[in-house]
Formats: sequence, structure tokens, C-alpha cells
Amino acid sequence: GNGWMRPATWASAAAAAGLAGVAAWQGIAARGHARDASAMLRPDGTLEPGVDPAAYDRTRAAASSSRRWAYVSLGGAVAFAAAAGVLGWLSWDDRGAPVVRF
Repeated sequence: GNGWMRPATWASAAAAAGLAGVAAWQGIAARGHARDASAMLRPDGTLEPGVDPAAYDRTRAAASSSRRWAYVSLGGAVAFAAAAGVLGWLSWDDRGAPVVRF
């Protein structure tokens, strides 16, 4: 039977929620790193006096990495949310009742 569908629906929904949280966290981190990197620059785009170029590069790399993980996590959240929706829809019978009763 399809007794696995309802638990898989809830697991997919939980994974989607978790990944959405990770995406938000990484997005906030990316914004913070980008702000820190911008603070190291003068208005003309050159480094402020005394700023270590390696520190600037590390901060920019951290922003890029966090941004990338935010997008990856968001994509995973969308995929798991779609899976939860499909599994949830498939787990109901023609009369609108859950196929698997708890």
C-alpha cells in the first residue's frame, strides 16, 4: 500500500521548513559579510588605508559562499515543499479522505 505517503509528506514538509530556515540564515549572513566588505572600501572603490587586502578578499569570499548556500538551500526548500504537496495530494482518496488513517 501507500502507508509511507503521509509520513513522507510530513518529513518533506519538515525538510522544506528546515531548508527555508537555513536559506534565511545564510542570506542574512551574506548581507552582513557584504556590508563588512563594503565598509572596507572608500567611495571610489579602493581599499581604506590600513585595510588588509587578504581580509577584504576573505570577507568577499564569505559573502559569496553564504549567498550560494542561501540559493542552494532555497532551491532545496522549494523542491521539498513541492514533494510534500504532491505526496499530500496523492495520499487522499477519491472521497477526500486520507488513504492512510493514523
